[in-house]
Amino acid sequence: MSFVGKVLIVVQVVMSLCFMAFAGAVYVTTDNWKTKHEQSEEQLGSMKTSIANVEASLSQARDERAAVESTLKQEADKWKLAFQNEEAQVKDLTGRLNNINNGLERQTAIAQSAQTEAGNREKESEVLRKQNIDLQKRIDEVSAELNTERDKSFNSEVALRQLEERFGKLQVQTAFLEKIVRKYDLPTDPAIVEGLENPPPKLDGLVEQVEKGKTNRTRYVVISVGQDDGLRVGHELEVLGARQQKTIYLGAVKVISVEADKAVCEVVAPSKLGDIEVGDNVTTKL
Repeated sequence: MSFVGKVLIVVQVVMSLCFMAFAGAVYVTTDNWKTKHEQSEEQLGSMKTSIANVEASLSQARDERAAVESTLKQEADKWKLAFQNEEAQVKDLTGRLNNINNGLERQTAIAQSAQTEAGNREKESEVLRKQNIDLQKRIDEVSAELNTERDKSFNSEVALRQLEERFGKLQVQTAFLEKIVRKYDLPTDPAIVEGLENPPPKLDGLVEQVEKGKTNRTRYVVISVGQDDGLRVGHELEVLGARQQKTIYLGAVKVISVEADKAVCEVVAPSKLGDIEVGDNVTTKL
């Protein structure tokens, strides 16, 4: 064998070893990327669940607060009206009692004057005495009614104070929940909350438009599926594309605006394997 042949054989062996090392490195890199992607998906799912739970608790607390505030307001209005009615009745009974006292004083004066008259006035005095007894009974009845109305008025005031205390506690609780929402920057838009609570349906679409960012990589895309297909703000889709006759993963996009037949998405997880282009596929089936 000539010297040139030996050199070619050595070169061929070295190139084979290099190719095997390169293939091993590609395999390890692909396997590590898949593991990290699955871990990211699990963490994202956990975060979505936590956000959904917090949003559900906040929504429930707001509904309970609205219901309790409405009930407390209705009860407060009812008690205030009852208190006003009772107060009017007390004033009316007081006036009637004064009139009865005035009448009693007049009748007493008449009776005292009649006693100084002759014996033929005794029958008239007896009649007046009976009238006085009846008036006294009526005074006692009116006094009892007045005491009852005063008790009712006192009970109404106590109930009103209790309602006001409950309302104050609810206001403090509501302020605390709103502070938590602001601190953790939780979304309050019903459309965003709906997208976080309800997973997207299984669907496929195409990238129709792309908009590049400062790094000359795609930052926003317009896709061919929208609200009529079940998409909501907050849903995420995966992007796949054909590069050199191979289908590769190009990242994940999140819906930020949705119309009937299309949606605008932001790239939230770009891929190092390639950039998103018009005509690439989007799907929720991965």
